[in-house]
Amino acid sequence: MKYKLVALCDGMARAVPFCMLLQFGAQEPQSDSLRSIAAGTRTMKALTLSLLAFLAPVPLAPASAAIQGEVQADVSKAPRLIVMVAVDQLIPEQMERLKTKFRGGLARLRNGGARFESAALPYSISETGPGHATMATGCIPLTHGIVGNSMRKRATGESIYCVADPAARTVTSSGNDGPGSYSAVNIKVPCIGDHLKRKYPDAKVFGVSIKDRSAVCLAGHGGDGSFWWDRTRGGFISSTAYTQELPAYVNEYNAGWAQKFSGFVWRPVFDMEKPPKGTEIDDRDGEAGFGGQGRVFPYSFAGTPGEAPTGSDLTMLAGQVGASPMGDRASLELAAAIVVNEGLGLDDVPDFLGVSLSAPDKVGHSFGPYSMEVTDTMLRIDQELEVFFEMLDEWVGEGRWVLGFTADHGVLPLPEGEHALAKNPAKHRVQEKRLAKARKEIDEDLVDAFGGDSRGRGLKLYFSRGNVFLNQKDLLKRGIDASKARFVVAASLEGEDWVRAAYTLDEMASTEPTMDPYLTYYRNAYSAEYTPDVLVLPKRGTLVGWKNGTTHGSAYAYDRRVPLYLLGAAFERGKYEGAAGSHDLVPTLLSLVGIAPEGLDGCVLKAAFVK
Repeated sequence: MKYKLVALCDGMARAVPFCMLLQFGAQEPQSDSLRSIAAGTRTMKALTLSLLAFLAPVPLAPASAAIQGEVQADVSKAPRLIVMVAVDQLIPEQMERLKTKFRGGLARLRNGGARFESAALPYSISETGPGHATMATGCIPLTHGIVGNSMRKRATGESIYCVADPAARTVTSSGNDGPGSYSAVNIKVPCIGDHLKRKYPDAKVFGVSIKDRSAVCLAGHGGDGSFWWDRTRGGFISSTAYTQELPAYVNEYNAGWAQKFSGFVWRPVFDMEKPPKGTEIDDRDGEAGFGGQGRVFPYSFAGTPGEAPTGSDLTMLAGQVGASPMGDRASLELAAAIVVNEGLGLDDVPDFLGVSLSAPDKVGHSFGPYSMEVTDTMLRIDQELEVFFEMLDEWVGEGRWVLGFTADHGVLPLPEGEHALAKNPAKHRVQEKRLAKARKEIDEDLVDAFGGDSRGRGLKLYFSRGNVFLNQKDLLKRGIDASKARFVVAASLEGEDWVRAAYTLDEMASTEPTMDPYLTYYRNAYSAEYTPDVLVLPKRGTLVGWKNGTTHGSAYAYDRRVPLYLLGAAFERGKYEGAAGSHDLVPTLLSLVGIAPEGLDGCVLKAAFVK
């Protein structure tokens, strides 16, 4: 029997109809659609404001400060539109190494925003679902309940997708699909838009992303619209949890996306002979490649420029757009259409728009954060955000919209690359052979401790990336104490050379003080229903089950550190130290419109406010 040693650490909807001005047939789809929106907002805004003045809606009386969880705010200075932008898998190092190359929106953030240099997630299980739920609720996973992208019920073995809603139906341009879609039903607490609508019932709330879980978390429970990319048919879709049919402007976008991106050839926007600082060579061991086209630029999209493909080519194109920087371009184009068509930010009732840009994660998993592909993706985001911010300046008014900017998680650099972690062995990947060895040794230790079943086996177990779920029926049938079984499994795992620590459910559920900060991170992502019986912390820099590419999800700093920026008239530009995280965005942004919800884990980042 191995003994367990705990390792210590290191307004008015659709007031004016709007037509998206798409540029079809270009080899390189330009940001012209966004720029057309920005250029056209002067006339459109004047028309819309005149309509609003004519209709003269009676303004809502400010809620009393005596109402629990609310405070008074100066509406004359409050933002009309709260924007939250998340960049999936954005590590803070990208903002630093590429700062001299940024000329657009990311440069505006760095030069004009308040940035928190030490921002990090205060929990483990650093994945997209928990990350977006955290930034959207102001709570950690322990509180909001989203503890993974996919969550397995320990009692029954049933697997639950984080935003799955069996009662909802998918809404497409051609009608509604069968039962089963997505919503915020599994999020246990209100999201930012829900708090906003509680005080301002006429507030409009929208979320958009390539990823469904990102768009859903940002839109929350009562959002007016949540839109994500259809990975097989292309275009944006939603669910009946938000709408019974897609708005006309979404249908219009869906009618033109394929012709716009068909035949696109993805080449970097920089000189490959002189790539930006910190960019690694184009072809490296460990890279997974792009859609079966290898791992070297350029990459060709399905179809012919200017002609919408059909059949399998259309399906292929939908996947390519969703897995590349073109997906983020589409998300920002739809976000701009939402602002204009829904009249966001045109009155003193504050609205909310959440946008999540997924390409750095989609591309980063295959190529790593320092690849030419991710570098190009970041430079394109800089360009697209510049146009989007300019449109918000024109439409809402500079100084009348506010931005919270962050990421859902970080990522481990490609182990084979030059940026592999210091003192970390190259190709430090745990493949199936080593996992099978661990499973065999666990079984042997269980037999030693409790005897074998009729076939000489220890216990029925379910393994997920090294983590272990016990079979509850098997435990009951054999009369084995679950806590003792967890201890044996954890002790066995800690004898593996790739494991730093293995935490039992009992340790994670406990509120007893601990000197192990990693255990604290896991406790902050604990769920009585979904947390595994034994949760593994691999050694630093280890990828479990990944033959190529890279991933995230651990409690280490490279997975937990995120950028955190605030931009707007309320904030003082500059660099701020001290503890902060994405869970601080909700209380900080809501404080600007007189809302102070109780029960949040985050706090108001007062240091960044204009003195």
